[in-house]
Amino acid sequence: MTKEAGSALRTTTLVLVVALNVALVSFFVLWSIADTASVNAMEDSVGFDPSKLLPNATLMWIAAHSSLLMLIAVDVCFVLGWRRLSSKPALDA
Repeated sequence: MTKEAGSALRTTTLVLVVALNVALVSFFVLWSIADTASVNAMEDSVGFDPSKLLPNATLMWIAAHSSLLMLIAVDVCFVLGWRRLSSKPALDA
């Protein structure tokens, strides 16, 4: 692989990882806002009104938190791989 192709691949990978971070963090934040609003609406009414809660709230909680944990794992692997590639001396062919 040429030096230019390797640099372009690293840049593309970095852009994709940043885009994945933005997408998953946005999903988590938006879900958290919606869940908090629905819980507050349920508690504001007189008594307990479960119809105000989000449908499948437990599954969404699991999906939101597991996607955030997997994102952290992907970021750690990416940083370790990036450091490993950076520390290797370039082979001149």
